[in-house]
Parts: sequence; C-alpha cells; structure tokens
Amino acid sequence: MKSVLHVGLDHAAPVPLHTDIRSGQFEGFEVDLLQYIAQKLNCHLEYKIILWKDILEKLEQKEVDIVCSAVTVTESRKKVLGFTNSYLDFHLGVVSRKDGLLDSIEKLSQKKAGVRIATEAEDYIRQYLNPLSIYTSDSNDDLYTQLQTGAFDYLVDDTSIAGAFVEKHPTLSVSLILPDTESSYAIALQKDNHSLRETINTILDELKQNGTYDMMYQRWFHNILL
Repeated sequence: MKSVLHVGLDHAAPVPLHTDIRSGQFEGFEVDLLQYIAQKLNCHLEYKIILWKDILEKLEQKEVDIVCSAVTVTESRKKVLGFTNSYLDFHLGVVSRKDGLLDSIEKLSQKKAGVRIATEAEDYIRQYLNPLSIYTSDSNDDLYTQLQTGAFDYLVDDTSIAGAFVEKHPTLSVSLILPDTESSYAIALQKDNHSLRETINTILDELKQNGTYDMMYQRWFHNILL
C-alpha cells in the first residue's frame, strides 16, 4: 500500500506554478514537479487548500507534510521551517496599466498600491516604497481585476506569477523589476523532517541532471522574464 504525502496549496492559485485544483484542470510547474517526486517516492499526493496567511502555520502544526505553492525562502521562515533546495529563482516586479505605466521606483511614491496579504511583496512595499495607500487581498484574481478597474495604480508580485497574469490581461504590463529582490522558491516542510528533505533534494538533483527540469521550465516559463 502506497504512503500518502499531504500537500498544502495556496487557496489563491499562483499560476503558472499551479492552477486551482477545484477547477477540474489542475496543472502547472509545481504540479509536474510534485508528480515527479511522488513517482520517485512511490506515494499518493493528497492536497489541502489553505489561505496563504495561514498556510505556513498549518505546516508548522503538522496539518500537512509539505507546502509546494510558490513559497519564498526567507531567513525568518528558516528559523521555524525546513526547506528543500530551491527549484525556481525570480524577482519582485511592479505591474501597472499600460495607459499609466510606472517604470521607475520614483514614480511609485504617493501612488496607490495593491498586494497579496502576508507575502514578501507586502513586506517590501511597507519597508521600501511609499504608497499613498495599500489595498490587500487574499486573491490574485481580485488584485489583477482591481488594478484593471483603477482601484489602485500598481501591484507588486513575484515575476513568476505576474508574468502569467499579464499574459491573460493585455492592458497590464510588468513595468519594473524591483532592485535587490532576488528570491527563490523551495518546498517547505517541518524543520525536523531531515529525512524527507534529503530525499526530495536527491530527487530534485536527479530531475535537473536528467533534463526533466529544463523541459518543465520551458513548458511553463519560456516567455516569462523572471
């Protein structure tokens, strides 16, 4: 009988990392990655959808075994959680309407901003930018829709996600890559689960060495500037 690996997913799907599993068409870079890992582990995957603001706490409380849902590796998170080796590098980017392009940091000051709540992007806005106001949301779809309607002037998001959303919304553009925001995604797990972390790291190494990673990357990010 196969074992079960319980995976936490952000309830606001970070396309193209993964789509909404409730949509009936569950796909994306992380979906391919997890399927490869599950095959190597000879296990079943069971997914649990959790609000982003709660998901890492639920992992720490062992309600899921891992979170593979665009989790940025940070020093503060590493104090309480374990991380595998990284599997994708990206930056934070500014998304604005093409008819009101904001292509320099100086233009961001005293403008209205939008951002996903409890993300590294929100921390960046509050620490380094000086917006007139900040609109926060649990939903990617809500943020990009509100930006289009003019509820705020720009949003800050991971370039990996922003690139996919602007493809769907041609009135929007990733107008600026924010400086000093080099970041990486990794699979998060309990800090003391050394065995699982080492096993997944071995699988990730194999995936990169045998060319499978490159095929996955080209499929999902071939036209996205990270």
